[in-house]
This record gives sequence, C-alpha cells and structure tokens, in this order.
Amino acid sequence: MCSLIRKTFAPSAKSDVVEFCARNPLPPFHPLQRIERFLGALTTGPTFVIDLFDGSRRVAVAVLLDNLPNPLNSACLEIIGLSQSTNPVDTLNVILLEAKKMLPRSKNCIEFVLYAGLPWKIDQLEENGFRESYRLFDMIRSQPFKEHLSVLPAGYEWASVASANLAQYHVAIARAFANNLETSVPTLEEMKLNFSAAKNKALLLLHGSEVIGFTSFFMLPTDPCTGEINTIGVIPEMRGRGFGRLLLMKAMDSLAKDCGSSYKLTVAAQNTEALKLYIQSAFAIVSEAPSLRFVPGQ
Repeated sequence: MCSLIRKTFAPSAKSDVVEFCARNPLPPFHPLQRIERFLGALTTGPTFVIDLFDGSRRVAVAVLLDNLPNPLNSACLEIIGLSQSTNPVDTLNVILLEAKKMLPRSKNCIEFVLYAGLPWKIDQLEENGFRESYRLFDMIRSQPFKEHLSVLPAGYEWASVASANLAQYHVAIARAFANNLETSVPTLEEMKLNFSAAKNKALLLLHGSEVIGFTSFFMLPTDPCTGEINTIGVIPEMRGRGFGRLLLMKAMDSLAKDCGSSYKLTVAAQNTEALKLYIQSAFAIVSEAPSLRFVPGQ
C-alpha cells in the first residue's frame, strides 16, 4: 500500500526543497537557479508545488508550471527531485494524480517529457491518461569547433543582450517560437526579473535595429568541457537565408572560447530543418525523449 502523502508547500521551505533537489537530481539535471524559478516565477503560487513525503521524510518534489506561456496553453509537469529510497512507480502515480487534480481550468492540458534516464516507462503514463504528442532528440557534437566564422552581410551585426534591447529580444523569441510546441516563451516581466541573474549567455543578430535572430548557451557546471546551446531562433521572414547556421556557429565559437570542446542541444523531431542543420554540423542523436500530454475528458 502506498504511504506517500502530499504536504502543503510553504515558501519558507524553499531552501530545503532546493537542497533536496540538489541531492536527488533527475534528468535533465536542472541547475539550481532554474529550480528556484520553478518554485517561484514559473508557477502562480505554492499550490502548484507537489511536495511528497513518506512519513516525515521528503521523497519527491514536482511542480506544475502554470505560468509558462506556450502554443498549446499547457501546464508543464517537471519532477525536480526524487529520493532513491522511494518506489518510483508509486511516486509517479501519486504525482500524476495530484497534477491532474490541480490543473487549472485556464489550461488545456498537462505536458510531461519522459527524459532519457528517468526511472519510468511510457506505459505507466499511458495508464494515467497521457498520450505521446511529439519527441525530442538530444544531440551531441564531440569534436572541437574549428570552423571559420562567416563575415556578416552588410547591415547586420552581433549584439549582447542588455536591458535596453531586452524587449526586442522578447518579441523575437515570441515570433520565432510561435509555432514550436516544445518551446515555452517567458513573459517580458520574467525575462526582466531573471536578466541580471542569468547564467547563460545570449547573443542577438541585428539587421539595423531589429532583432532577427538570437542564440543562448552556457557551459555545463557538471562538465567544464561541454557547452549547451539552449536556444537558436530566427524570425519567420528571415528564414532560409543561412542565419540559423550563422547563429549555431557563433554559439559554438563563443563556447569554445570558454574551453568548450563538445557541444549539446535538444531539438524536436518534427523540426526537420533544424535537425538537418545540426546533423550537417557534426551533431549526432544520442537519445530521444517522448513528450506526453494529458487532456481532461479525453
């Protein structure tokens, strides 16, 4: 019989929860500052934190991110900490039940990505009413970046993200990812709040004063030789001109200067143009993860 109970999450317990997640991480191994955002800005309140206990012992923490705008108007379920001493099957069943009970009426569905390395199988999620909606590919390039960076065409230039161009950056993100089911676009307010604390670097591609493309990236704290490319985006009317490749090369060049000799990224399987670009740029698929969706009433 399952003895797990959910306790009310109090913001005063945030540091304890972050510490628990740091000691009991799960793929995709979120950095601590992202976990803090999960527990704060990306939910509309502490009721969307699922804090599970076995008696007096915390065994799992999950969050239903209801404050993360995305094309499907979904709430994204993230399990951010799991004790190895608990039964993962029972724990997931409780988390899914709690998530379904708390799904706000303003949201259409729950999205959950079954990342490689998580201790669950797709069958268990299907038994709980989740159905696969798309797949994500994890890709790695193991060879150092030695390509020659192309010179930008006349009228184009690189720029760092600053408070003065943050609003333009946000508009470009929203336009570039408007139809990407796998991408959540932060609000401008959230970007402003997290701008000074951001650990990742971002570069903008400008045409005149307009942001037409962008990339963000960071060195993995767990591997000082590997850089992760978090985003690459080009606004719709500027696609097909090679700017995606320019942004990818620029990101790898920047990471190489920080001692990065291998690079990783994630792409949706249906994003065939991006997938083709990454394969041509010596990235290889190393794992894949299904994203599953629960729609109430279906």
